[in-house]
Amino acid sequence: MSLVGILMSPKGLALDCYIARYTGVSPLNHVFALTAGFEARPAIVLRTEGRKSGRWYQVCLPYFHVGKEVMVVGSRGGMADDPHWAKNLQVKPSAEIYLNRKLQAVSARFAEGAEYEELWDMASSKVPTYSEYRQRCEGQRNIPLILLK
Repeated sequence: MSLVGILMSPKGLALDCYIARYTGVSPLNHVFALTAGFEARPAIVLRTEGRKSGRWYQVCLPYFHVGKEVMVVGSRGGMADDPHWAKNLQVKPSAEIYLNRKLQAVSARFAEGAEYEELWDMASSKVPTYSEYRQRCEGQRNIPLILLK
């Protein structure tokens, strides 16, 4: 099994979240960045409440600082559907993040219009793979850009 395969397994993803929670670094993000040829982003652990189950779920995500907010990209590798964590935030915008080893309550809002395009240009210039993901899902969905405050 490849390193990516190990990191994408349920235990690998749990380990990735654990490491990012305490270090701000995601091994999985670093592997993807290395193979795609861009600089790895720092990582947060986002905790969302399931829109159907009410259970709490966590995911490790690269992020961008946008003023006093943190932005995450719901790319899901360019798949036709939004990631579950983004769907959870659409229904229940209250969430938690681990940032700088601290648990913080946040509220999510989805960028739209001119703000969306400006933020998309910034994110895709730093992570060129996002442009490929956008092409994959074009006509099926708009990749959400979510600001957490």
